Amino acid sequence: MSTRSTAGASRNKPVTEVTVLYNLCNEPWLKYSMSSICDRGLKSSQWTSSRLREEVLYLETSRQRYELAYTGTSSTDGTQVDYYTFGECKQILPVVGMRQLGVPLPTNELNILEYNLTWDDIQWANMSMTVRGKQYKMLRMHFMPRCKGSQ
Repeated sequence: MSTRSTAGASRNKPVTEVTVLYNLCNEPWLKYSMSSICDRGLKSSQWTSSRLREEVLYLETSRQRYELAYTGTSSTDGTQVDYYTFGECKQILPVVGMRQLGVPLPTNELNILEYNLTWDDIQWANMSMTVRGKQYKMLRMHFMPRCKGSQ
């Protein structure tokens, strides 16, 4: 049985919007958006920066693919700082090809654009991201689990 009070409650639930687009290799990836990139909660384990310790983020424009990967943590004066690299993929490979090479991709498969990024060096926007002052208009994104290559 449904009453007005219970029927109305379902209308007030937040709706998660997910849009799937095809990447440059014609594989389904998520549309780049703030809701897809943002932290999943207030606990540090739910932050996007923590997620990047186990996964690598691939982002695409209309013609190019980029990789954002965690490279390690440094401790200075009792505070820990995470570091990342941001690189442009030399080849647009399907997901299977990327897994064969290893995720994150080997350095010979990337043009590293920025080394030693901290989380504060990256700004996320609804249709773009800015890395140390340079803006990239992103269309698609995909998190991939880290793995060693089979070659």
